[in-house]
Amino acid sequence: MSTSGTSPALIRSERHIASVRQELRAAAHSVVDAMAHRGHQIVAVQGVRTDAEQFAIWRVGRELRDGRWVVVGQTNTKAMTSYHTPHGETWRAALDFAFLIGGQLVGPKPGPGNDSWDPELPWKTLVEMAESFGLESGGRFPPIDAKTGLGWDPGHVQLPKWRSLLPPPRVLR
Repeated sequence: MSTSGTSPALIRSERHIASVRQELRAAAHSVVDAMAHRGHQIVAVQGVRTDAEQFAIWRVGRELRDGRWVVVGQTNTKAMTSYHTPHGETWRAALDFAFLIGGQLVGPKPGPGNDSWDPELPWKTLVEMAESFGLESGGRFPPIDAKTGLGWDPGHVQLPKWRSLLPPPRVLR
């Protein structure tokens, strides 16, 4: 991709897409193109996350008390379950998208609290496009909002059955 004359958001988006597994990159580019064909520009705002970035997201709604992590608020993540983690070729299986409207990112923001999103945007179209290219969408993650019909993370897309991509555990003798 040539980056001359390209917005910083588009350059970062390409970097995020380039950071994930090849099969996700191909599907992500198809989703981006399909959304653009429908008049909606989307950009990747998260790809592979470092352990520190993932831990910061995991900590939202938790506190360390007496050496143990305690849930003290709303939290949607579980330890070691993110498709965004960079551990070898086997993971790197997720992206988060936002809309680019008038040069501004609208939708989930990168980093902690990235599940805040505007229900007026065409998230359902993004969910449908992601699924049409064989991806799973966070727009189907429970709980499903009765008003919007969407799950809690509609900007998230991932390869299906990512745990099946992991190598079998090694048995030590």
